[in-house]
Amino acid sequence: MRIDLNSGIVQASDPAALSKSNPQSSSQAAKGEAPSDVANLSNTYGRLQELTGMINSQAEMRQEKVAALTAMVQNGTYRCSPEQTAEALLAHMANT
Repeated sequence: MRIDLNSGIVQASDPAALSKSNPQSSSQAAKGEAPSDVANLSNTYGRLQELTGMINSQAEMRQEKVAALTAMVQNGTYRCSPEQTAEALLAHMANT
């Protein structure tokens, strides 16, 4: 699964269009004042970064588990009872 962090960002092609849409900045420009930029950051961005890190670390742990299971299958040491196989299949079918 890939998370695109830039999906909600839209760049304006015309800087003048931004000043037209913001009446405060146009009044500041008329007075000769430099427009002030205001950034409103939410806690969502920090939480998103935290969750992204958790997902990335999960992928590494899963790779280790897959590698261990692959080695067991190749060595012939992996054992699974028919009951375990049936339970896993039913659980998978119930989730999909």
